[in-house]
Amino acid sequence: MFFCASARTGRSGDLVDTGTPKDQKHLAKRNNVPYTDGTTFRLIAHLTAKLYSKSATSILAIEGSMTVGILGAGQLGSNLAKALSLKNMPCVLANRRGPASLTNLVAELGPSVTAGTALEAAHCDIVVLAMQWRDVPLAVEGLIEWEGRVVIDATNPLIAIEPGSAEATDPKNPFGAFGFRLADTGGRPSSVLVSEMMPGALLVKAFNHFAVEELPQPVPFGKRVIFYSGDEPVSKAQVGALIDQLGMAPVDLGSIGDGGRLAEAPSGPLSFATYVRL
Repeated sequence: MFFCASARTGRSGDLVDTGTPKDQKHLAKRNNVPYTDGTTFRLIAHLTAKLYSKSATSILAIEGSMTVGILGAGQLGSNLAKALSLKNMPCVLANRRGPASLTNLVAELGPSVTAGTALEAAHCDIVVLAMQWRDVPLAVEGLIEWEGRVVIDATNPLIAIEPGSAEATDPKNPFGAFGFRLADTGGRPSSVLVSEMMPGALLVKAFNHFAVEELPQPVPFGKRVIFYSGDEPVSKAQVGALIDQLGMAPVDLGSIGDGGRLAEAPSGPLSFATYVRL
């Protein structure tokens, strides 16, 4: 595995220090970036579709698979773990009931998936939030120091309700018939609230805009599009590379504030649909 030794986060065009001159030359060669001997070279932080059309490449020159920790083993968590397993990518799956409760599930998912504690999952290269919206605060607060940790927020601001309950039949709740209601986010994108629960985390919104059972399934042609958004270029590069390694097509929607709204279910115009890149 090969990551930047250190990185100064910021806007497009910021300098990224990738370690020793030997490491820099290696990264530059893999990414077709001009290298000046003995100096740090400039990696352009704009993540273009052309860049990610190259198999398993990114501005971080990731070699091999990243270890992905998934917090939540429900429909989203288990289907994402299955997609990773199909590509033999290492994954630690965790839930609030503990590893023993996941024994049968991980056996079904494949050898690259292991059951772990929430703490073990949180120390992976990339952490995925795959729990229900109402469980996010309890799951992340105080678990680890999130500073500098790449986190994928795959949640949506939806709260499950009981069928036939007053909330389900409330005419003011247009989603009652589907078994949920919208959480109150104060008009802000939900990932902004999540980032406030995880100070210092490098948050990227992804894997939240389609029916999760489709995730491990191939599309009949082209590549399944996965939209992602974030405010920090290096973490977005890692997530884009992860999507690419899954055999899918990463599409950068921009910032959390703008792009996050576009793909946030249920009201985002890009949510609840399958898109394919030909």
